[in-house]
Amino acid sequence: GEKWSEMYRSGAFRGVTPNNNFRPGAGWGAWQVGLRWSQFDASDLAAGGLGSGFVSGGRCASGSACSRQNDKVDSYGIGVNWILNPLSRVMFEWTRTDFGGLTTPTGTVGGVKAENVFSIRTQVMF
Repeated sequence: GEKWSEMYRSGAFRGVTPNNNFRPGAGWGAWQVGLRWSQFDASDLAAGGLGSGFVSGGRCASGSACSRQNDKVDSYGIGVNWILNPLSRVMFEWTRTDFGGLTTPTGTVGGVKAENVFSIRTQVMF
């Protein structure tokens, strides 16, 4: 129910001011939902000076064929911001990263094709 035009005036963003600040039984504050997608593309990189490429977790062994399975990595997420009042908010975010193939991070055995991250952050302005 908040009006975006009131948050952005004269070229300056002022932040979201809830119509009803959060108070149990009296108001829920304001809510925002956002979606994000990004891609890392390293398909045109040649590393190591001799044309040897990189795989996640380290450089290809010399003399072996180098797999380019992680050239493109996709990441997407969804986030929810709960603005309790003009001075505080709680942010929730879930992000999934698809590596495009099996990757072996340094110090692990086996491999990972994707990872999920859930984060919660708070912000208080004073």
